[in-house]
Amino acid sequence: MKTIKESLTESKDLITEFYTLADMKVTLLDYPQNAYKTLVNMGMKTWGDKSNKWEDLTTEDRFFVVKQILQKKVLPLAVEHPVFSFAVDHIDRSSFDQLARARLGIVFASKGQKDDYLDSLGFVIPTRLVGTKYEAAIKSHAIRSKELYHEMQQDNIPNWSRRCILPMYSEHSFIFSANLMAIQGLVSKRLETTEQEGCVAFSLLVREAIKTQYPLLTNWLRPSCDFAKRDMTSAYNGFSDIVSVPHSSDNRQPGYDKTKYPPTWDEPCSDMLAIEKMLNVTLPKEWNDNILYEELEEIDKDRFNAQ
Repeated sequence: MKTIKESLTESKDLITEFYTLADMKVTLLDYPQNAYKTLVNMGMKTWGDKSNKWEDLTTEDRFFVVKQILQKKVLPLAVEHPVFSFAVDHIDRSSFDQLARARLGIVFASKGQKDDYLDSLGFVIPTRLVGTKYEAAIKSHAIRSKELYHEMQQDNIPNWSRRCILPMYSEHSFIFSANLMAIQGLVSKRLETTEQEGCVAFSLLVREAIKTQYPLLTNWLRPSCDFAKRDMTSAYNGFSDIVSVPHSSDNRQPGYDKTKYPPTWDEPCSDMLAIEKMLNVTLPKEWNDNILYEELEEIDKDRFNAQ
């Protein structure tokens, strides 16, 4: 075991590792003991006198209520209660900056760069550039930035000054906690391929982490275009349309009008198939809104049966 001081002390050895999207890691740190029980009691509280309705319901009725909540057929307050916590490692700093814009129902604790020693900081190579003629030059540039960082450290230049030369794709890590509603909103937006690949990969891995404990919930963690059943590219282009640099669609859902805003970029920001392959994760193409209790995985059934 380490002391507090030892666990807070960073290495001053000059080490530079390179990562790809395949190295990103999302770990589920904490989760509700039984989110389904909470959803049922919160979702049904506005009717009747008794608060703990879970104990009076059959297993099938509990499942029915949870489906009504997930399908947004009742008040949304129930999905604001279950909270999940995650650790995220080997993501690029620019993707973190995108994700940290989320505010409601979510909190972030990020690795600092102001006072921390960053001598062992690594770099993420975007998938689009892996294996190209630019990869060697990118690595050389990153290594030189670290060498310069280290040189300034030897001259006692404070970290908050010398960090200025570190690239945007510096490898990063953070922890976040979010309620289920916040996770649904974050994942549905960031699974669109108008998002950069780090955000898409993050969202896929968050789904996978939750699936280890609550497979049913991940059926409602999907791209917004799958909820809408239409392409959402133009809806998310925003100012990109105005300045005439819109993203292209991945054509996951029909409805993208490529004649309205001819794309400057002839490919989506993220290649979903490539990301799935690198992460060994598959995003469903079809979603079962009418899933039956018999189709649930055993870990879900155990929770619906719990007292």
